[in-house]
Amino acid sequence: MKISIQHITIAFFSCLCFNAYSQNPDSLVWPGDVNNNGIANHVDLLYVGASYNTQGEERDQITTDWVGNPAPSGWNDLFFTTEMPSFGFADCDGNGMIGMEDVLTIENNYGLTHDTLFEDQFNDIPGSFNELYFPLDEPIQAQSGDSYSIDLHLGDIYNDIQNFYGIAFTIEVNPNFVNLGSVSFAINSGWIAPNGGDLIDINKKTDNIIEVALSRINMTPVTGHGPIGTLSIVIEGNVTELSSEQEIIRLDKIHVVDEYLYAYQQIFGGNITIVNGETTSNNTVISANRPIKIFPNPSLDGKFRVSGLDTYESLSIIDITGRRTQVEMYDQEINLNSFPKGVYFLEIMTSEGKWTEKLMIH
Repeated sequence: MKISIQHITIAFFSCLCFNAYSQNPDSLVWPGDVNNNGIANHVDLLYVGASYNTQGEERDQITTDWVGNPAPSGWNDLFFTTEMPSFGFADCDGNGMIGMEDVLTIENNYGLTHDTLFEDQFNDIPGSFNELYFPLDEPIQAQSGDSYSIDLHLGDIYNDIQNFYGIAFTIEVNPNFVNLGSVSFAINSGWIAPNGGDLIDINKKTDNIIEVALSRINMTPVTGHGPIGTLSIVIEGNVTELSSEQEIIRLDKIHVVDEYLYAYQQIFGGNITIVNGETTSNNTVISANRPIKIFPNPSLDGKFRVSGLDTYESLSIIDITGRRTQVEMYDQEINLNSFPKGVYFLEIMTSEGKWTEKLMIH
């Protein structure tokens, strides 16, 4: 059986807005739940990274047991607003020093919950967007049962990630078409932490979900783009008899933060789907879940031809500041020749949902 894999992009940008943060009463520290939202998970690593090497008052009970401990009053630093807990919540083991022992505490208490659960929320970085994506320019042909190692990139040559300090996200795989025993994600520190030791991470796999977080630890952000890790999978299952698209990989709950835990806001989530081939029953395509094609892209004159889009509710162009402009399509063409050279996102709203495509004008 032959299959091909193509890339799908996750796009996100930010506007200047404030997310009202809800949390549990901050009088008790549950070791590992640094942001006090009711669960110890990978997102808590971002808070440890933003307070790494800070010293403060020891807790009365120096323990990593999953019990609520009275918060010490001798920690003056707060996480970006007074509504958030103090740095003392990042001192997961209570010894008065935030470091690797607290990362291990998150891992040991991973997934444990208390009180009420709240969503992970952050303040937003104004005027910015970027991409998290698998950069496969051409389909990969292979026999069913072969393993695939696919790099996951953050940013690209046209869009460096400015003031990057940490990222948290989830990878969800479909157990009907992916061998769960084969699934793994290997972290690549690369441009994120060139010196290696300036990075902490958590990489937890539970059933068909991988939760990943990376954070620098020296309060110095970096700017760049490139791979942050590699996803490995093996395709399995009776994929030749599918009558409709089936999702096999989804990237979700993406938080990219600076050293103060201000974050890029995600506006578009994508996936990788598997569908029947058009010619023979034993040809299968793994690709983006939309038939819309835009060309040429990049465009030298700002004019883009569009195929696979017969009707739509609205078309919007989003620039690098997050500014949105309504546009129209005439005779299957979108004319942006009045726009400056650069990178844009075309947001397409139809009765079936929302799609986003990256456009480049050279």
